[in-house]
Amino acid sequence: MSQATEDTVADRLWEAFEKKVPCAPVRNELGKDNILGAYRVQDTNVKRRIANGDALAGFKVGMTSAAVQQQLGYFEPNFGHLFGSREYLNGATVPNETLIQPRAEGEIAFVLNKDLIDARLRLSDVVRSIDYAVCSIELLDSRITGWDIGPADSIADNGSGGAHVLGMFPRKVTDCDLTLCGMIGKKNGRIETLGVGAASMTNPLLAVLWLAEKLAQTDRPLRAGDVVLSGSLGPIVALTPGDVFEVEIGGFGSVCIHLADRE
Repeated sequence: MSQATEDTVADRLWEAFEKKVPCAPVRNELGKDNILGAYRVQDTNVKRRIANGDALAGFKVGMTSAAVQQQLGYFEPNFGHLFGSREYLNGATVPNETLIQPRAEGEIAFVLNKDLIDARLRLSDVVRSIDYAVCSIELLDSRITGWDIGPADSIADNGSGGAHVLGMFPRKVTDCDLTLCGMIGKKNGRIETLGVGAASMTNPLLAVLWLAEKLAQTDRPLRAGDVVLSGSLGPIVALTPGDVFEVEIGGFGSVCIHLADRE
């Protein structure tokens, strides 16, 4: 894959991000199995956002569900970047020009207090590196028209990342059951999604371990202070302007977000 092709794909996704107008899938240009190329495209646009004044807040792990992997025919998780400008407080309203095709999912988020820089880690290293865990909402978004995505599309498009919301009831990971904790997601007061901690790689800590080992092979490993979204605990929910989405996870309290009405 030529550098020129990757630059063209990055430019297309960047224009869609800037103009809030989705574009055609990029997998044909990249190659549907060109995962390394897709990550290079992602990195190009991450650097653009940082150069434009945004701050890296952490990372998100996607495709942690066996069912989703089977659906897309790609049997490994993936990751994207989180940005400070897209971290919202519990109960906040997201302006309607922020997202193009929003969807939401309930997750457990971890906040680190130690760097994880080794390429070979034990689960105990991950546990010691986590300051606390909270209930969270990931607001997914796609710069690809109609969410017509394969793995290469999603990875190039920053893992279809949009925004995130963190709950306000921090828990030590040694004080809660990360596997059996139940998740309820409600849209406008009605239950739309149900799940459990084990839906993320059988335990969300394993998603953090996977991510730490992957990033240790790059020039930006996980660092103290990073937020890590560890993967959806249930089916994804499509949102439209005016919707309120709330997630409650057993032992972690609840968190909600409101999408602004259309003007």
